[in-house]
Amino acid sequence: MSKILVNELAHTNNTSALAVNSNGLVTKPALPAFYVHPTNKQTNIAVNSNVTVIFDNEVQDQGGNFASNGFTAPVNGFYHFSTYLRLENIDSAAGYYLLQWQIGGTNLQAHLFDPDFGQDNTYFAMNSSLTYYVTAGTATTLLILQSGGTSQTDIDDDSWFSGHLVG
Repeated sequence: MSKILVNELAHTNNTSALAVNSNGLVTKPALPAFYVHPTNKQTNIAVNSNVTVIFDNEVQDQGGNFASNGFTAPVNGFYHFSTYLRLENIDSAAGYYLLQWQIGGTNLQAHLFDPDFGQDNTYFAMNSSLTYYVTAGTATTLLILQSGGTSQTDIDDDSWFSGHLVG
């Protein structure tokens, strides 16, 4: 029986690409990954137009690929993205709210709801996750669209956006 014993694989520039601890758990220290949230509320979002969700606080950004409210893929591959948006001051007169993933020039529907609750709700959560093949250099951002009603809805700073390379 043959076996290879290794606790780390490194790139030729001596950057750790893969590490195996004594329990056999594998980590990939260079794997692109991020977790971001807004610093402040995004208040009174515009009506009848796609609004980019502002994520300006990088809690984690392994690889430095998150900037300007979006993640730019450093390599081709499948990426998993997740988000949670806490909306406040929901307008019951709006026709709908639509959350979209914008990957490159393509908008993908993520979450859609009709806010006709019989009153303006104080808050509502929109969340979504997506695994998608992204080519290197392509940016991924989040858009929200409020169809009709009054520009009164806010995106709370408790919202977040995260993602990582799956493979």
